[in-house]
Amino acid sequence: MHHLIQKINEGKKKNPHVLALSIDINGAFDNIQHSSIANYLDNSHCPKNISTIFRNLLLNIKIILNSSEEPAITDQRMGCPQGFSSGPIL
Repeated sequence: MHHLIQKINEGKKKNPHVLALSIDINGAFDNIQHSSIANYLDNSHCPKNISTIFRNLLLNIKIILNSSEEPAITDQRMGCPQGFSSGPIL
C-alpha cells in the first residue's frame, strides 16, 4: 500500500491528473455496471481522450451466440469479458 501511495504522489508532482481505481470485491468484475464506470470517468478530471477510449471500450461490447437458425446478438452492459485486456485497469 505504501508503494501505491508513493506512486500516486510521484504522479501528482508530474501531472495534476492521477487516476487510481482499486476494486477488491468478490465478483466485482462480473457485476460492475459499465455505465457506472463511464459516468464516473465523465464526472472526474480524467482527460477527455482517456475517458472516451474507456467509454467506447465499455459501451460498444456485443455478445454474439451463433445458433443453427441465426445469431443472437445483445449488448453486454455489465461484467468484464474473459480476456478483456483493460479489465483489471477498470
